[in-house]
Amino acid sequence: MTAAPVIAPINVRAFGSARRTGWERSVLPLTALGLIAAVVRFMSFQATRSEFTEELVPRAVAQSQLYYFAHAAQIALLITAGVIALLCIDSRMIQRGYRLRFAMFIGAALLMTFRGYTLSDLLSTKLADSTGPLPCFISVLLFVGARRSNWNFLGKSMVILALVLSAMVLMGMAGLRTFTRAEGGAYLTGALNSLYWPASWIALRDYPRNSFARRLRFAPIAIFALGSFFTQTRLNFIMLFVLLAVYGYLQYRRRSPQAATWLVGLALAVWLTLFTAIFLRDTRVFDKLETVGEAFYSRLADDTRTGQFIWFAQVHEPRGEKFFGAICIVNAAADEQLCDDGRNAGSMLEMNDSRRVMQLNAPAFAHGILPGVHG
Repeated sequence: MTAAPVIAPINVRAFGSARRTGWERSVLPLTALGLIAAVVRFMSFQATRSEFTEELVPRAVAQSQLYYFAHAAQIALLITAGVIALLCIDSRMIQRGYRLRFAMFIGAALLMTFRGYTLSDLLSTKLADSTGPLPCFISVLLFVGARRSNWNFLGKSMVILALVLSAMVLMGMAGLRTFTRAEGGAYLTGALNSLYWPASWIALRDYPRNSFARRLRFAPIAIFALGSFFTQTRLNFIMLFVLLAVYGYLQYRRRSPQAATWLVGLALAVWLTLFTAIFLRDTRVFDKLETVGEAFYSRLADDTRTGQFIWFAQVHEPRGEKFFGAICIVNAAADEQLCDDGRNAGSMLEMNDSRRVMQLNAPAFAHGILPGVHG
């Protein structure tokens, strides 16, 4: 699924009239249908991706017709909902300068598309790829949140998404057999990358002190952390620590006591560790956890990005041109490799001048057959 849009600094009374027109009433149904299409698309993708358990990033994954139909429906529905919400907003109520910043964001997407896509690319499915410009255009959906009354719907949508994705992560963990990083990526990576956002929404919301939802607000993000352990993805834990820091800051701004929450969380983590080490030591569960933990620990300091850059440069055919006064060179595959192997030391493709290596005719935003595969 595409990345969730950031809530815009828009006045919550941005709609001029309290009464909704027919166009305004269509925003929430369109958003709901778009989210359903996104879930269907993701499930179709995950069903195909889970078959590739031997490769961390398969070079090609043929998708079903359902995937492409749901993908097209998702894009059309969500962009339509966002555009209608934007057109229905009283422009005088939008924070000054925000429209300019949003226009610059869309302009950056258009510029990267112009720079990175050929005419044949624009007429192909690359335009709607997860690394293409359309996910940026879907960010217009954030204007749905301009009306405060829509937040109840958006909150419930986040809860439903978190429940569905959490269930998929748990089922994916139950289906692991070899517990390798490649298998974990095949079964869990897509669901984990999508789960982070609704799980964060649920964790960061403010709840009544004695509510049942408050007691369970960290359950989805705990499932995210457990799944990330099996995929051995370092970036996921960095995002988790950032989320905890944001939570602490928000609680401070809310003037809500935090000591009890942190102490209970720490005590629970210690208890689970001791319980596992003492009572589950000779079980298959402990053996698998120990195996995954050792594999994860062994790669904590590994440099996985250099190999990705080398593969990227070798797979794609660069072209040289002058851009903003900097000379950008050349065909990496033809110049052997991006490392000092003693045969072409000191050339423009060597590590000592790696900042000048630039790929200019690749997809505009990023590259990857599978969205969301991190190191």
